[in-house]
Amino acid sequence: MVRASTLLNFAMIGWDFRAWYDDAREAIREHCAEHGWEPDRFAEVMALTSPRVQVSRNLFATLQYMRTGSLPRGTMRSTRKALSNWELGKGIAGRKTGPFADALKGNKDALVLDVWMAEALGVDQRVVTRLDIGAMAMRRMRSVADTLGCTIAEAQAAVWCGIILTKNRQPARFERAVDGKWGLNTRASKLMFGGM
Repeated sequence: MVRASTLLNFAMIGWDFRAWYDDAREAIREHCAEHGWEPDRFAEVMALTSPRVQVSRNLFATLQYMRTGSLPRGTMRSTRKALSNWELGKGIAGRKTGPFADALKGNKDALVLDVWMAEALGVDQRVVTRLDIGAMAMRRMRSVADTLGCTIAEAQAAVWCGIILTKNRQPARFERAVDGKWGLNTRASKLMFGGM
């Protein structure tokens, strides 16, 4: 695993994105108010539908579920199972999805370990959610957050976006993702969200 100083460099690159979770929470709150939906429920569905998909597909699935109670065709079996368990009151069991829901609901100490964070941490994505890896990642991210004077969730969002920027890609800004039409600038989201 990389040193905290490497993560700090990524955080500095992605610093303008540190409020990603705050922006997401505000956008969720506003959109849910317009539609009479519960924001925490939306955040949990978004977390449950997030594994192995881009933000645009994640948002697409979340909105479809919130509107219709069903997921889009092509949704992974494991995502369907996790959502089914959640519907039965079993909560969110995933080591990535649980913290993602927590971060979207405002937990400033949430650390989301996904594929991009695995890359930033220098660990294999298949083991990033192991307890020992998670504990080491939390120590390093706490150090980054303390150095920058921000929360762990803000530091993680900055690192996440920083690693994406180093790959010459643009992180999805949630407020842009939902601004006006509640979708990203992709063909699929224009079809799904253009009229919302």
